[in-house]
Amino acid sequence: MDQPIGFVSKGQEDIVCHLKRSIYGLKQPSREWYLGSMKLLSLLAYYMVSEDHYVYVKKTTKGIIFLTLYVDDILLDGNNMEMIQTTKEWLSSILK
Repeated sequence: MDQPIGFVSKGQEDIVCHLKRSIYGLKQPSREWYLGSMKLLSLLAYYMVSEDHYVYVKKTTKGIIFLTLYVDDILLDGNNMEMIQTTKEWLSSILK
């Protein structure tokens, strides 16, 4: 890794910065988004499907809902439209 042009200090050509958080445009922001979403979903009684770690399921007496995470997108499916709508509204308020 090299320092950006114009930011190289004489005698410190081999020193680079350590990022404390992800920056948009790098490969890691998607991973950070996924890890944050994963923690949030597990708190809300969604459980990860063992065959595919990007698919989460929540079963209630009202129905079942499937939530799929892909890069920085979410796909919802289920057999109860009210549950899907409630989940969409909740996610849009939390994941902004």
